[in-house]
Amino acid sequence: SKRDKWKMYQSLHSQKTDLLKGVRSSYHEEIGEMHTKYVRRTWQDFLLDEAMKGDVVALKALRSRESRKIKGAQKNGLAGTDNVLMLRKLKPVNVRPNGDVLYDVGGMSVRDNGHALLVEHSDPKTVDLVLRLGIEKYGTELTIEGSEYFKMSVVNAASDKGVAVKFTNPELESRRQFLETVKLSVVGRDKTNQASQNNPN
Repeated sequence: SKRDKWKMYQSLHSQKTDLLKGVRSSYHEEIGEMHTKYVRRTWQDFLLDEAMKGDVVALKALRSRESRKIKGAQKNGLAGTDNVLMLRKLKPVNVRPNGDVLYDVGGMSVRDNGHALLVEHSDPKTVDLVLRLGIEKYGTELTIEGSEYFKMSVVNAASDKGVAVKFTNPELESRRQFLETVKLSVVGRDKTNQASQNNPN
C-alpha cells in the first residue's frame, strides 16, 4: 500500500541520513587527527629542530636573519674571537627562533646568543661555570661583559684557581696580572720562611 511504501521510504531516508552523519563525523575526526599528527612546518621550524640536534648550519641560518633580536634576562658573560658554534659536551635544552641556544648545567642557565655566553647571576658557582665554558668555546683569550661585580668576580676566580687565561679588557687584565704578582710574591715569601725554619743556622 501507499502507506507502507511511505513508511519504507521514511525508514530508508532516516538510515541514509544517519549514515551520512556518521561518515561526516568520521571524516572530521580523521582530518583533526591528521592536523594534530602532521602539523604544518615552516622553514624556521625545520631549522630549530635541526639546531637542537647540533646542526651548525641550521644554527648559522637562524642567527643570520636580518630581523634577529637579542633577547634574554642574562646580561653577564664572556665573549671571544675563537668561536665554536656550539658547546660540544652539552646538549641544549632549547633553541630560540633568533638562534639563541639555552643550556642548563646543574640548574644554572646559560644562554649562547652567538656573540657571548651569558648568565643571569654572579655567584661563585655560576662564575666558575661560565669561565670554564668560555674557555671551552672561545679559548684562553676572553672578553668579560656585564656588571662591574661580575667582571671582578671572573678576574678573582681566574686568579684564585690559577686559570690560564687572558682578558681583552685592559683594566681587567691589569687586575689579573696584579693578582698574579701578589700571589707569586706571597708564595715566594712563604717558601723563604719555610726554608728559614728548616735551616735556623
